[in-house]
Amino acid sequence: MTQEPVYLTMDGAIAQLILNRPDKRNALTRAMWAAIAEHAAAIAGNPEVKVLVLRGATPAAFAAGADIAEFEEVFASSEKAHAYQEIVHAAYDAIAHLAKPTIAMLRGVCFGGGCALALCCDLRYADETATFCPRRPRRC
Repeated sequence: MTQEPVYLTMDGAIAQLILNRPDKRNALTRAMWAAIAEHAAAIAGNPEVKVLVLRGATPAAFAAGADIAEFEEVFASSEKAHAYQEIVHAAYDAIAHLAKPTIAMLRGVCFGGGCALALCCDLRYADETATFCPRRPRRC
């Protein structure tokens, strides 16, 4: 298992994009948002991949939303806030516009930006542990 906060696994034609910050319930950092878009681009360019599953590394959380510990830094100025929002929206767009089916595997918490990310997927599968607090994505 990797220590990367977002990583990609492949099993035949199925790619899994895994959010891996269980100690923070997968709260999404600026770097994680950027990695989501980068991994989606890699999947888009891989003809062997037929479907993408997004999930948390553990059953406790899909994603608790944006990491508020970064807010003082990422919203320090209007320029920084705009740049941060562009990174977040690039992740939403990368998932929403991927030309392959996307499935959000929802277990545990799915709040804020995590819920918006799930809404960008084509399908969402929630088990009985899933809890939601939505934030409407602007570009999906």
